[in-house]
Amino acid sequence: MIKCHGRLTSENTRDLKALVKSLIARGGRIVLDFGDLIYIDSAGLGALVGLKVSALNQGNCQLEFVKMTPRILELLRITRLTRIFSS
Repeated sequence: MIKCHGRLTSENTRDLKALVKSLIARGGRIVLDFGDLIYIDSAGLGALVGLKVSALNQGNCQLEFVKMTPRILELLRITRLTRIFSS
């Protein structure tokens, strides 16, 4: 499980993307815990969508997002991304 803390912005998505992409290449189940994530900007949201698509395209990888705060859930609802993040 990877715990995300604070803010996910254009300034810090590179490290998360590199870590998760290396895990996607191995396959299996990857869980991102958003319980302590308070903010996601458009670059952070784009990075998460890209990672989810990469995991889906990999075929043998399941990328899950758990403990989403009401604020993050509202962002996903507004951007109409709840479906991709719940699959």
